[in-house]
Amino acid sequence: LVVELKMGEYSGTNFSHFAELLAEREGITLSQPTVHRILRSAGIVSPRKKKKVRAHRYRKRKDCPGMMVQLDASPYRWLGDQELSLHGAIDDASSNILGLYLCKEETLEGYFEVARQMIGGSGIPISTYSDKHTIFFSPKGKLTVDDQLEGKTEPYTQFSQAMSELGVSMIPAGSAQAKGRIERLWGTLQDRLIQEFTLNGIKDVESANKFMKKYIKKFNRRFSVVPKGEPVFRKLGKGINLDYILCSKISR
Repeated sequence: LVVELKMGEYSGTNFSHFAELLAEREGITLSQPTVHRILRSAGIVSPRKKKKVRAHRYRKRKDCPGMMVQLDASPYRWLGDQELSLHGAIDDASSNILGLYLCKEETLEGYFEVARQMIGGSGIPISTYSDKHTIFFSPKGKLTVDDQLEGKTEPYTQFSQAMSELGVSMIPAGSAQAKGRIERLWGTLQDRLIQEFTLNGIKDVESANKFMKKYIKKFNRRFSVVPKGEPVFRKLGKGINLDYILCSKISR
């Protein structure tokens, strides 16, 4: 039966994911080594191939959840053949996913939605860590001393303005390797989330976004890391309208 299931609707899953789905969906509880042994003896190879990765010195985790949140978007064929961008936020200390949002391309609105999920579910972090995309950082760069003396204001983007209003520091990453935790998250989600979409009949962006809000909890139970310290997320102050902060503002 295990082999039949793997050859059928679960054919795209890797061995570990398949073992979890057997217990979750089929009521068949077997250890992962047992499932691996059964499938290998039947000549089945896991679709997940381990690639040789160049060694990099990854940055040490933060001690407390909320000290730093990594932000990024991954363009990929998340639903069928159409390439879409999955926006995400992951806590640096615990590797908990704090928000996911899928849309056609990497956008300000996508990151605002991820931030809304993060603040609603966990709170406001001390800092964010991302690449230098113009959504996050102005191409004009920081002000020089002369600029400051002339009274010029900091060149904010819509997103950095919102983070400033929330008291969140924004830190630019020097390379993809520097934000390795969220880069590895994309690999895991490409391996698992697409299969979850298929198994649950998810075929459109709206359904995918609704499904992911529940999937995040499942993912975090499986992959979160116990942090060294207590969470330092801050609650949104009373009377503060988050929708007014997380929106595009036009200067007049």
